[in-house]
Amino acid sequence: MDPGDQTNSWSEEEMSKAKLDLLLSGKLAYIWIDANNNEAPPPPTIETPKKVSFKPKKSTKPVANFCAFCKNNGVARKLVNSHNTKNCPRLQSYRCPTCGVTGHTIRYCPKKEIITPEDLIGKA
Repeated sequence: MDPGDQTNSWSEEEMSKAKLDLLLSGKLAYIWIDANNNEAPPPPTIETPKKVSFKPKKSTKPVANFCAFCKNNGVARKLVNSHNTKNCPRLQSYRCPTCGVTGHTIRYCPKKEIITPEDLIGKA
């Protein structure tokens, strides 16, 4: 028997089952089933996904249009609105009374003692 004739010896049901097994196993990606034995159309093309670049979200926190440091220290309104706290020349020259370094207040001092709730117990 010719090896090419072996496929003809399969029943239509066996052939369909074999094709289905191949399809489900991933070894066969495309099957054309046509009752009229028409020629199969070309397999569908699979487009590779486009690379998506993710941009970090912009901060939704509004940027202050004034300097809180100057505002809290009674500086004229015109000067308060001329810059923000991040680039305040007065804050940059302010010397912290806790550590003696310029550029921050006591509230933001890195040498400031951190008080925990446990520290407050018994002090009342």
